[in-house]
Amino acid sequence: MLMLDVFHPERPLLYPLLRQVRNDMAPSFYTVVVAPILGWLAVVSLFIVGYLIKLEIAERRRNRRMNEKRIRLGLTRIH
Repeated sequence: MLMLDVFHPERPLLYPLLRQVRNDMAPSFYTVVVAPILGWLAVVSLFIVGYLIKLEIAERRRNRRMNEKRIRLGLTRIH
């Protein structure tokens, strides 16, 4: 399999704008610190939302079972 190293200094670039993009994207505080923190916050937020959805589904199932049991026992259904 042929691998093209477009950033190798002795080889011509695959696309002419890649050299400019590479030079413009020097490491900064944002790319080194802030971007990874934002990425992790997004991942953690997705896990939290998933966990809360799981809890909501479990609560609705439990409430449905409890309401069915109340109806079978002849108790009044509380809304």
